[in-house]
Amino acid sequence: FDTPTAMKALKSVVSDTYTYLNSRKDSPNIRLLIQVATYVTKILSVFGVINPDESIGFSSGTEGAVSTDEIILPFVKTLSEFRDEIRTTAREQKAGKILESCDNLRDNVLPNLACGWRIGKRANLPFSR
Repeated sequence: FDTPTAMKALKSVVSDTYTYLNSRKDSPNIRLLIQVATYVTKILSVFGVINPDESIGFSSGTEGAVSTDEIILPFVKTLSEFRDEIRTTAREQKAGKILESCDNLRDNVLPNLACGWRIGKRANLPFSR
């Protein structure tokens, strides 16, 4: 099973959904959004990220449940480290477009996906809530 490719595809679905929402702020198709949310929830349950009993999204915090932050933080840390490596290489190769894409990930994509977690601009503050 190719987990990185599956996660990349899932990220693409979520990103496309945010693009759709931004283009249809006044009248989004709620049924479509529910179908996307249900699909994303199902895939996350397949990966063991959330309880398979949830109909949409993460658990609301029942007794014994793991908090959303405990689930998301390892992913944010890993993404932050990966982004730092990419930025270092992009600086060495003077690849401005890649640096811009990394900044877009930090400023626009991650805050919408990771329940408010942000990747920092400096190594001494790699991520924050």
